[in-house]
Amino acid sequence: MRRGGRPSAGFGFAELLVGLSIGLVAVAAIVVELRASVRAVQTQGETVDLVQRVRAVAESVAGAIADAGSGFTRASPSGWVSVAAPRVVPARFAVRTTDPTHAAFDDRITVLSAQQALGASTLAMPMGTPDGLLSIAPLPGCRPASPTCDLGVGDLALVGDRHGHTDLVEITAVSGNLLAHEPALLSHAYDPADRVRVIPLEARAFVFDAAAAQVREYRGRSQALVMADDVVGFHVRYFGTPEPPSGREFVPGHDTCVNTADGRPRLSVLAPDAGRLVELTPDLLADGPYCGAGLFGFDADLLRVRLVRLTLRVQASDPAVRGRSPALFARPGWAADRGLEVPDREVTLDVALRNSLTVG
Repeated sequence: MRRGGRPSAGFGFAELLVGLSIGLVAVAAIVVELRASVRAVQTQGETVDLVQRVRAVAESVAGAIADAGSGFTRASPSGWVSVAAPRVVPARFAVRTTDPTHAAFDDRITVLSAQQALGASTLAMPMGTPDGLLSIAPLPGCRPASPTCDLGVGDLALVGDRHGHTDLVEITAVSGNLLAHEPALLSHAYDPADRVRVIPLEARAFVFDAAAAQVREYRGRSQALVMADDVVGFHVRYFGTPEPPSGREFVPGHDTCVNTADGRPRLSVLAPDAGRLVELTPDLLADGPYCGAGLFGFDADLLRVRLVRLTLRVQASDPAVRGRSPALFARPGWAADRGLEVPDREVTLDVALRNSLTVG
């Protein structure tokens, strides 16, 4: 200690160190708190985004399924149209990119409904042979100036009659009121005397890409659109009536995909396992008998479907808020603090098919 009461240099340096230490501790505490706040804001943002994506995808897909078969409000007197075509198909069907014919999957679904902007028509003359052209005769509700009731190249249509013959076709060429079609060879040569109806259809396919973690939508001949990213689960189950489509809606005496000429159903009765319904597995929906012909042939069991169960799972986009628990995260991330994790969200929806493809 120096004379005169002045502190030594050593004493002043110690005080400085103490002050700096206290300041550093305070700054560190502020930094930690700031980082926690930033991460909490990030977690909250990821949670909100996750919930919104789950809701958007679920509402879009479930809404389309609920509308399956819609488009006409006036019932056919014979009732045959309501059981002539499937409302849903467990594959990419009748869109730009299709799955193999008669295939069935649990991670995709195509919804069929009538094009509400177009009317139904009949035939002006018999086809003669199953590979004949469709000669369109517009019915009331068609635009008078259109000889094909506005059916054009690339459109999908249901062709059927009151005896239970059914084909789904894509229009490949138009000349006046004559339409060429794919498949070129149909399952039956249609005659307008049998109350033939040609009904324009719309196809929407929802497909899960597990590798890309995306759900994509196909509409008709358009390119696929990405509906949502970071989807890590998309599972579809089908439930239907134990009783098979019997063909009672059709005028008897004709051999079809659902009944024999003497009126007996081609499909067996199934044991219910879900209340009054039975689960229709992909194997059951791909084993025949088949209705229609060629690329647009479909399994007759699809005419049983009455309810679709959709399970959807979505993850947070940022792996920094995804933890390591396989029970909570389909694709684990590297979140270090469990309090700041955003677990995957999963929803399951049962959607009843309430509509029928019917027309007067």
